Amino acid sequence: MKKLINLVSVNFLFIIAFIAPNTTLAADIVGTWAYEVSDTPPEYAEGEITFMKNGDVYSAEITVSGSVTKIDAVKVEGNTASFKVFVEGSDLKIKMTFEGDVMTGKAESYDGVFMMKGKRK
Repeated sequence: MKKLINLVSVNFLFIIAFIAPNTTLAADIVGTWAYEVSDTPPEYAEGEITFMKNGDVYSAEITVSGSVTKIDAVKVEGNTASFKVFVEGSDLKIKMTFEGDVMTGKAESYDGVFMMKGKRK
């Protein structure tokens, strides 16, 4: 019986030590973020993005030059968020990485890749 208890204890410690640290928790991205995008026309160079969460589903609203665009399909994995938004006739793929209250990322379109940075408001 003592060997069985020791075996169970060792298995439990193994699970905690090796499996638990590999689980990735979603970053706390909910809220409003002010951002800047490099090398873009002035009307797209800065804006705000507000992330919302309903249950396990993330969504967002981007405000640029007074115009608001809703995004229903935001994918969050660990400390990254990615989504597509339709701008001036084409899809823009956005991927952001969050570290505390700071965000970095990139926006990809047929015009190229544009670097982003921002802070939580």
